[in-house]
Amino acid sequence: MRPDTRFDPFVLPSATSLRFALLIIGAAVGAMYITFWQVVLFEFAGFPPIFDPDVCSARARARADAGAVPDGVLLDDYLACSAGQEKRLAAIMLGGAPAWAALTVAVYAVYPLFLRRRLRPVPVRDDDPRLQRAESDLRAVLGDRGRDRVRVLVTLGTANGARAFGAFGRYSIAVDSTLLAARGDSDLNRQCSAVLRHEAAHLRNRDIDITYLTIGAWWSFLALLVPTMTVYAAVLAAVRSAGEAFDFIVVILLPLAVAVVPLLLLHPARALVLRTREHYADVRAADSPDTASALQTAFAAMAAGRPRESVWRRLRSYHPRPQDRAGVLRDPRRLSRVRPADLLVAGLVLGVGQPHLGTAGRLVTEGEARLGMLAVAVLLGAVVGVVVAAIVWNAVRASAGDPPRLAWCAALLAGGITAGGWVPHPYGPSGWSATSAAPVATAAVSVLALWLTCLLFLAWSALCARRWLSCPVPPRLAGVLGLGCAGPVFGCLFALWVSFEGFLGTFVVPGPTTVAMSLFGVGSVWPLPLAAGLMAVCVLAVPSQETRLAAVWVLRASGGVTAVYALLVALAIAAADVRSVSLSLVVALMLLVAAGAAAGAAAVLGVRRGGRGRTGAVACAAGAMACVAGFLESAAFASGKWAACLPWDGVRPCSAAAWDYALAMYSSGGGMATLAVSALLLVCVPVAVVGSAVRARVDRRRGRETGAWPGRPRSGRQPVAVAAVVVAAAFVAAFHAASVVAPLDAFGSEERRELRAAVVPGGTDGDEACRAVLDVFDAEARGDMSGESRSSTLVTLASSDDPTLAAFGRAMLESTDHSPTRFFHLVDNYCTTPGSPMQDAGGPRA
Repeated sequence: MRPDTRFDPFVLPSATSLRFALLIIGAAVGAMYITFWQVVLFEFAGFPPIFDPDVCSARARARADAGAVPDGVLLDDYLACSAGQEKRLAAIMLGGAPAWAALTVAVYAVYPLFLRRRLRPVPVRDDDPRLQRAESDLRAVLGDRGRDRVRVLVTLGTANGARAFGAFGRYSIAVDSTLLAARGDSDLNRQCSAVLRHEAAHLRNRDIDITYLTIGAWWSFLALLVPTMTVYAAVLAAVRSAGEAFDFIVVILLPLAVAVVPLLLLHPARALVLRTREHYADVRAADSPDTASALQTAFAAMAAGRPRESVWRRLRSYHPRPQDRAGVLRDPRRLSRVRPADLLVAGLVLGVGQPHLGTAGRLVTEGEARLGMLAVAVLLGAVVGVVVAAIVWNAVRASAGDPPRLAWCAALLAGGITAGGWVPHPYGPSGWSATSAAPVATAAVSVLALWLTCLLFLAWSALCARRWLSCPVPPRLAGVLGLGCAGPVFGCLFALWVSFEGFLGTFVVPGPTTVAMSLFGVGSVWPLPLAAGLMAVCVLAVPSQETRLAAVWVLRASGGVTAVYALLVALAIAAADVRSVSLSLVVALMLLVAAGAAAGAAAVLGVRRGGRGRTGAVACAAGAMACVAGFLESAAFASGKWAACLPWDGVRPCSAAAWDYALAMYSSGGGMATLAVSALLLVCVPVAVVGSAVRARVDRRRGRETGAWPGRPRSGRQPVAVAAVVVAAAFVAAFHAASVVAPLDAFGSEERRELRAAVVPGGTDGDEACRAVLDVFDAEARGDMSGESRSSTLVTLASSDDPTLAAFGRAMLESTDHSPTRFFHLVDNYCTTPGSPMQDAGGPRA
């Protein structure tokens, strides 16, 4: 990238809009926490609780004792009752955001009206010379069309110079009459004109709405928090015993007090947004040399004799210091530098919001954490990812292509997420916010994985910024395309870390095996292919010679790896038929050979076309090849079977059989495609990075600069490669998601028959059946994923002398419609309610 002679800070999203977005998201999340804890007040007042498993358990127990309800209907009714309570709880958890938003809009609409009354404008004629003098300044900044939306009000000193305000597209600029007095061509007159242009620049920058929405967000949050804290304080004062007071503080008041933290963050954040908009208005108003000179003179006069401000006063101030304004006016690039507080706040918003919103998503999807919780992680991460990527893009553009200190920036972002995860939550999802209670090694691995995830995204964002801002595409369009892709990428990467944290938290004993199994679990979640595909597509879609050549390589390498695998499959089938060798063993060996071929292609890519400054592009190309080749794995296997079949059955029967096989594989979940993409990504991307590093080292030793990529790109190949990666990533993600939405039978029809035959009615005590359910979770925490504990527990439940548990067990042995994970969680809820076997026996829950 070549530095601009006149840096324009308005090409990409401004720091004002980015900080405003973080403020709005943080306030909305804080409001959800506040209103959620307000529900507890109604329970203290005697209202029934929103989430009460006892109600569903009592209903199921009463119907089971009557004995007139089929087992399947009883289980369905219990699951439906629990799902209804979960959805109501989710609605309460999310209800704070709409309430806060309505209050914010109300303050935004009313505050300009209040401000207009306080300014007390005086009536003037349309042909008043004072208004005519203001017209030229307003039109110079707003143009003719923008000027028609603005009304000029003349005040008698109440505007403190000039002030722009308004709402819903109706704006006014209040100007003191002293600014409109005729002074000729003097320095004072130019300074008055600069003040008017500064206020008009606020309108041109569209930050008037941001200003009053920021004020509304603050006061609305305060209106929700203060009454709630007051009522809780009154309830605490009414508590008589010290034990009850301590429980009240720990269980209720302490989590609610955490909501005060966003309040303390929102106040300086509000001031920061208002200070930032002043800088952008100065830069916008200083388009002409006269205005720039007048503003510099005014800032110098304001700074002269100004007392030194404390740090706290500076953080609370709505206007920046005059010397800071003068510095930004001299070098607008200062507006685009990475501010550590922005990344830290972005991480805090994400860390605090995910436990709450993720829990709501898990409740809405009836306990499917891999669907609901990960979907929320993708959506929330996408919103925050756009802000973070815009910060990186602005910094790269301001520094002419040099990225900021990415490792430090990743540490700030990861630190904010980690700190936000410590916020207590009564229904926090398993595996999240448990870092503090986990062993030191587990917590360290989790934090390290989070830092690497953030570093990967920041490095990729810097790569995209350099590529897109250097191509012939207009910078604004490049920003829209790049940031539109960056949001989902960060959302998927964040969801991968949430998934890794969840898998890691299920194991009791930490160690290398725990980390390996957690990584294996991450390879089976649907955000992984989406993240890889989007990261590759956003780089391959850049209109440049290197990306066109990379796209051609992706098509050739994917086709070559697929052809090699098809040939190996054909040879394996032929060898198995001739020598009676185990086909599964031969195919497994062929998979390893095919993976080796893909790794060899990635190594050639890295060595031949890598080097200094090209590692990111090479890694994205290797990831694109892994997505396409992995997606074509089932088609390659069908092609190999077709080739092996030809010598025996002819073209038509072999083609029909191969087509049916491929159709069955892709329609039933993609066959091995989901695993193949994860495996190839794990192999090809690191190999390509290592090859690029070798190339860079060789070039450095020989003192040779990295030249242009060899070859001449062909037109039309780049869109084909981009479309192939998009299709492959979307379909593989759909295969992963389909296994969550419609899971396969965990036991099979034959095993179910054997389990039903092993049931002994009334042969197991109900307390023992409930303990068996706890043993299922203990086995999974130890890393036992065989499923034997689940099958034996179903037999134990069906053999229970408790009629409700026996009905649940028999229904689960007959039906394949329910998720075993959700079933055991709800049975665990039943076992802990009053009247259940464990409660009657007085046994401990764990």
